[in-house]
Amino acid sequence: MTPSEVQLSTELGSDIFFNIMEFTILWVLYGIFIGSATMAFYLLLKKGATGYTHKAILICMILLVLANTWNFILVSGGPVIQVNSALIYTSSQGLEGQIAASNEITLPWDAQITWPGTITLMLSDGIVTWRACAIWPHAKILRLVLSGLMIANIGVNLTATMIIGLKVWYDSRI
Repeated sequence: MTPSEVQLSTELGSDIFFNIMEFTILWVLYGIFIGSATMAFYLLLKKGATGYTHKAILICMILLVLANTWNFILVSGGPVIQVNSALIYTSSQGLEGQIAASNEITLPWDAQITWPGTITLMLSDGIVTWRACAIWPHAKILRLVLSGLMIANIGVNLTATMIIGLKVWYDSRI
């Protein structure tokens, strides 16, 4: 091995070690999240999702579980595919070429990584606004201010996510 390949393999080994630690924490937290979400679904459905507000919160909960599952798949799957394509399948390009090819393979994963978090944040803002409006049902000014802030935050988050997505897309073309 050349000195640059030794350095690359050392960096790759530390990345794999970091990913294993990250996966361990991520899988434990995702399990806690799924357990909590299951309890919340059970409690909501046990009472019966009658009325517009209960159905809206049920839909938000379902979307939160889907967005977090999407995020879990992206965070877990991208590095696994990268290790698979960089280390298991060899090519004549050497280690440096294999790592470059594996980075290219995971670009679709990288392009999606900001969206689940943004969706989760928007839904969470909606749920907090809904709760505040439920606590103060007759405070119309408060409801308007909270709704305006939520809509502004959604606009800022969508704009930031699109800019990040454009940067990833632009960098992948270079």
